[in-house]
Amino acid sequence: MKRGVHLVERFRLPALRLRGLEVPDPWLGILDLLRAIEGHLPEPVEKRAIGILGLDGLLAAGRRQEETLMPSLRTLLYSGRHYFEWKEIPLVFLVDARIGGEHDAGGAFLELGDAPIALAPIFGRGLQPMQSDLAGWWWAAQLG
Repeated sequence: MKRGVHLVERFRLPALRLRGLEVPDPWLGILDLLRAIEGHLPEPVEKRAIGILGLDGLLAAGRRQEETLMPSLRTLLYSGRHYFEWKEIPLVFLVDARIGGEHDAGGAFLELGDAPIALAPIFGRGLQPMQSDLAGWWWAAQLG
């Protein structure tokens, strides 16, 4: 799996496996990932993708606090960025929401409820479709 940050619609995982694409295992909750970055959980295995659950749920629950939640998530993920790059650990965020493309030139977004949630405040504007013929899988070489 390519190094960097991946965003995958979780309901597509069985179809991705059938196509022979690597699907991450193990899975970890987003809060556990943040605890691992802070050094409160064991280090992840080198050169092995981590599937991360709960990003869409956290963003939906914190919709009214987006101004503080998103920069906080970005800061925490950035603090672990060099470690994950050094250990060659791709981060794969598995979401139950649909992922959309350009929304008001703001990059990728999650379709959650009435209003989409832009992902640029967390991941930057570098997210792009993994492959042109592969729906529901976005990728960026790094955070930012």
